[in-house]
Amino acid sequence: MTLRYSPQAERSLRWWLLINYEELLSKLIDIVREGIVFVKGLAGKEEYVRKVRKHEFSSDVTRRFDEEAEKFLLDRIKSLGIDSLIITEESGEVRFGGDPKLIYVIDPVDGSINFASNIPWSSISIAVAPYKEGALLDDVTLGIIGNIYTGDIYYFIKGHGCFENSRKVVKRGPPQKVIFGYFEGLDAYLIIPKYWSLRGKTKVRSLGCVSLDLVYVGLGRAECFIDVRAKLRNVDIAAAYGFIKECGGEVSHADGTPLSDVSINRLDRVYSLIASWDRETHEYLVRAYELLQKDLR
Repeated sequence: MTLRYSPQAERSLRWWLLINYEELLSKLIDIVREGIVFVKGLAGKEEYVRKVRKHEFSSDVTRRFDEEAEKFLLDRIKSLGIDSLIITEESGEVRFGGDPKLIYVIDPVDGSINFASNIPWSSISIAVAPYKEGALLDDVTLGIIGNIYTGDIYYFIKGHGCFENSRKVVKRGPPQKVIFGYFEGLDAYLIIPKYWSLRGKTKVRSLGCVSLDLVYVGLGRAECFIDVRAKLRNVDIAAAYGFIKECGGEVSHADGTPLSDVSINRLDRVYSLIASWDRETHEYLVRAYELLQKDLR
């Protein structure tokens, strides 16, 4: 199959090939580190916790610290001087320049409720792809996730592996017998007993920051992640999706179909997501979802 791109996308892709990946990655890691310092400075300050508005795509709300963190990151990315399309949780779509070369997908504060409540499990994430019309999640080429509270930096370059604080991750097993996920109601939780019936009982934790949850699955600190609420968006997962795949993990919709339908040219919803440390665990998750759907018919 021959891929066809618009003239604008052709120019963008040729330009992308000339980029020094390591230089761009280094600059973005610096931006994430600066962002961590900035955002931590807002923690515990009541004036930054107040609600500003409700998100269009979910029941989440925007707080003042979300807006301030987004403005900080946008200013830093703009200072790189590269025409870009930026997809971000608070503003949706932002463009710098008239002929974008890159797409950035950013989440200024993932785990906002945790941050507002001084629960130390929140992150900043940035994913990058060459610009093209109809770009999808699989087009993301590099990504960075920074733990706001610990300062740990996790990143990947597609085809070159995943890294924790500059150390390349070497896949070792088995993973910890822990399930991460979002289980706000009974409907979201019902897949767990099905999984247990196939796999055996494991501990379940709902920590509230999907990017860090996925990173920890990639590192083997949990065996899988589950979210069937249809509330996640591309900004929540873009960087961590690439990270866990580079670590040798598996990611898909709950029925096992790839996330190839998720756009990164705009804010887009992720209707379900399962992620696993390895293929065997993933197959158990898909089977558990199938059993659940059979019961619900």
